[in-house]
Amino acid sequence: MTGTRSGTTRPARDERTQAVVDALLRDGRALPLSEIARRLDLAKSTTHRTLAAMVAAGDVGREGRLYRLLEGEPGRANQRLTARRADARRALSAPVGRLFTRTQLTVSAAVLNGRLVDYAYRIHGRDELWTGSDQTGQGPVLGSAAGCALLAWDPPAALRVAERHGLHPGERAQLRRELADVRRARVAVHADPQSHALCFAMPVFDAQARPWAALVVRGRRGRVDVSGVVHLLRSAARSAGSAISATG
Repeated sequence: MTGTRSGTTRPARDERTQAVVDALLRDGRALPLSEIARRLDLAKSTTHRTLAAMVAAGDVGREGRLYRLLEGEPGRANQRLTARRADARRALSAPVGRLFTRTQLTVSAAVLNGRLVDYAYRIHGRDELWTGSDQTGQGPVLGSAAGCALLAWDPPAALRVAERHGLHPGERAQLRRELADVRRARVAVHADPQSHALCFAMPVFDAQARPWAALVVRGRRGRVDVSGVVHLLRSAARSAGSAISATG
C-alpha cells in the first residue's frame, strides 16, 4: 500500500492490477467499470486508468461496457490466445453448424483460457436456455463439461488449473478421479441445477493428440436424446480433429 497526503492509504499500482484480476475472477464473468470500481472501492477515473493499461497489455478484454479477463500469461501469451480463438472459430464453425442442424440444440466451440473456458463460437438452439457464458462468452473450467473435456487429456493443464485454484490434496485427488471418468466415458457431461441445462463436451485433438479445442452441445434436461447427442458429438469431434491435423 502507498500513503497519500491525507494519511490514508490506497492500493499501489501493482496491487490495483491484482485487485482487478481478483474481481474479474471472483464469479467468472465480465463486469462494467462501475461495478469493478465499487468492488475495489476506487474512483472510476482510477479504475479506468488501471483497466486501460491492462487492456493495452493484453491482460483484459473490453466488449462494449464490459471488461473480461484474458486469463493466462500477459502480453504475447494473450495474443496467442486471441489467435487460437480466431483459429477455433474458423476451423470449427462448420462442425458447430452441422451439429446444430442435426440436434437443434445450442452448440459451441471452446478453448482453454487459464482458469476459464472461452466459447469462441456458438449457435443458440431452440431450448431457450441462458447461462452466464451466453452473456460473457466465458465460463469456469472446473465444474463445466467443456473444462473437463479440455483437461482430461491434458495433465499439465489440469495441474496448472489446480494450482491456480489453490486446490488442496483432497480436491486435487477428486479432480483426477473426475477427469479419469471423463477419459473412460470419452465424453464430459455436466448438469446445471440452476438453468436445468445438460451439457456434453468432447475434445478436438490436433496432430499431436493434444486437446486443441472442444465441441459442446447444450440442451434442457429431460428433453435431450442423450445417446443420439453423444454419438453425433463424437463423430463431429473426430472429423474436426482429422481436418485440423491434415491442415496443421
